[in-house]
Amino acid sequence: MHRKSLLKLNLFSCLYGFLLFVLTFMIFQPYRAAAILNSSVELVSKGFFFVAILAAVIYMSFMSRFARQRPQDWKAALAIALYAVLWFPYWLLFVLIAYYLLR
Repeated sequence: MHRKSLLKLNLFSCLYGFLLFVLTFMIFQPYRAAAILNSSVELVSKGFFFVAILAAVIYMSFMSRFARQRPQDWKAALAIALYAVLWFPYWLLFVLIAYYLLR
């Protein structure tokens, strides 16, 4: 992969990790999320449904792009597998930051 595509992939993974963090926050801290958004808890729970659909659509479009790639050796297959889960460290980072800031 070129540097430009790796940068795009990292940016996408960071944004997707943040989106999943928002979903996690809305599940486990709905009252605090409502206070931060200055809205009601019912609106947060309704918004969760739409944000979850958005996350699923983004991930499925992302995975369909990776499914078209055909790795020729084990190194290429390992790289594709790692790129597919690159969002996880970003999600974990956002969760840890929120935990330390909001405890």
